[in-house]
Amino acid sequence: MPASTATTGFSTRFGRKTGTGNTYAYFAEVSNINGIGMTREAIDATHLESPDGYNEFIAGMKTGKPVTITLNFVPAATSDVTDAFATGSGEFRILFPGGTVAFDFTGIVTEFALGDISNDKLTASLVMQPSGKPTLGLVAGG
Repeated sequence: MPASTATTGFSTRFGRKTGTGNTYAYFAEVSNINGIGMTREAIDATHLESPDGYNEFIAGMKTGKPVTITLNFVPAATSDVTDAFATGSGEFRILFPGGTVAFDFTGIVTEFALGDISNDKLTASLVMQPSGKPTLGLVAGG
């Protein structure tokens, strides 16, 4: 059996497109990215003569799953997070380790939240809802 080529998520980056071209401003101190994926509606097509009394489904519309990023909240450097929420939409990239594969999507920022304020580190999170077709693949030129 061949050796595993698995890797960790260490050095994955999250960015927002700036201007034209393939330039992204990457957020500082991202500690977690969650929810990357796509779903599809299952439309019930069951009828009174469905075979053997089982429900039948047909494939419906596809949707990108909401993406949540969590980062260390540095009060003196909040512009990336608050600008993303204030603007409401943008083009986003999750750049995987090695910098050759990315999950790119256009989306709207649906939530901004600060984590618990305690003796632990300060955190913040953003939730983005992809709009349209997200892509997972090789980075242009990568």
